[in-house]
Amino acid sequence: MKIPTSKILKSDQSQQSSDPEETAKANPDVAELASPPALLPTPRELVVLLNKRVIGHEQAKRTIAVAVYQHLINCAKSDTIGGRVEAENHVLLVGPTGSGKSLLFRTLGEVLKIPMFYVPCTNIAPNGYKGKDLAQHLASIADDIVHGSFTRPAIVIWDEVDKLSLYNNNDSVAAIYKHMTQMDFLTYLDGTNCGDNNQMDSSRILNISCGAFPDLNQIRKPKPKPIMGFHVGDLSSNEILQPLCPEHLIRYGLIAEFVGRFARLAELDPLDRKVLRRILTDAEGNVLARRKEFYAVHGIRLEVTDDAIDEIVTKSLAHGTGARSLRLVVDQVFRPIEHKLPDMAEEGVTALVIDKNAVLGISEPIEHKNDLPNTNRTLLELREIALYTKKTTKRISKASEASIF
Repeated sequence: MKIPTSKILKSDQSQQSSDPEETAKANPDVAELASPPALLPTPRELVVLLNKRVIGHEQAKRTIAVAVYQHLINCAKSDTIGGRVEAENHVLLVGPTGSGKSLLFRTLGEVLKIPMFYVPCTNIAPNGYKGKDLAQHLASIADDIVHGSFTRPAIVIWDEVDKLSLYNNNDSVAAIYKHMTQMDFLTYLDGTNCGDNNQMDSSRILNISCGAFPDLNQIRKPKPKPIMGFHVGDLSSNEILQPLCPEHLIRYGLIAEFVGRFARLAELDPLDRKVLRRILTDAEGNVLARRKEFYAVHGIRLEVTDDAIDEIVTKSLAHGTGARSLRLVVDQVFRPIEHKLPDMAEEGVTALVIDKNAVLGISEPIEHKNDLPNTNRTLLELREIALYTKKTTKRISKASEASIF
């Protein structure tokens, strides 16, 4: 079924849950992400937009940007000029927990405004067995993107795909189940019709599978070369891993037929000290920026010194959970302050300085005060609204309706 381009664009706009112009006015920093693009961004433009929130991972972002661009252009070409959409852009992404996979996909969805689905692979059962199998997941997706005989282009994120592997699996029954589940994916990834009554054309779905793949680097280590004579120390500390290739994933326990359906392999970069610091300070909407906004609502200016930031990064690296540990450490540092934050505002505190000693718990944050109490009308209004009584809910509802018209 051929659909005019104008109808496709109109359908995209109708899917927005809020007015992009109002969103842009409310927060100019996210205006570019809030407004639906008039044209599909090029791969380079997609990477620039992703860079606003996702720090590092340049090669992975380029791989995904090219795959998304080519897939959506091929779908548009099929709808207007004709021809089949080939399933040749699926991506398999490898990255440790906390490396930014979720943020990457969430930002991509906000930029493109196309249907995007997240499906964890941990509990997918083989077709015909107890549990929710692949066919049932696909039927749920079809309900949202199939309109008559037309399948709207979409992206499906298959998370924790490494849980389908047979790596270090000594349970023969579980291994058989995982092998069968991988086999169930094959015809779907080939771009066949599926879903209820085979109405969904899966060639119009871009599939991105991702997982942490722990211990994969043990497989990717180069084969040791024979060494003659005496040597001292560990020679493997500086060895470079082999580039990720299908053979590594097959040795990890994914079947060759499954891996072969993914034409693009990508991996996320490890999060070192430099990258974690940039995530904490440079990424749009970073955790410190959100804290500063929250304190500003209370009439208090928050300042975090460079040595405090370095100490937060050091503590985060010790946790070993990637970027997620930044939020944990920041919460541990700020929790004692935020317990009494409203009281501090009423006592006339106008600014707080967090230094290294405050992060280490050696001393209290540095306070700057006025003689007069800090009466913030905005905060008082927010505290009133936050109870969501019938009165305040009705007022918010009326204001929301007025903004629409």
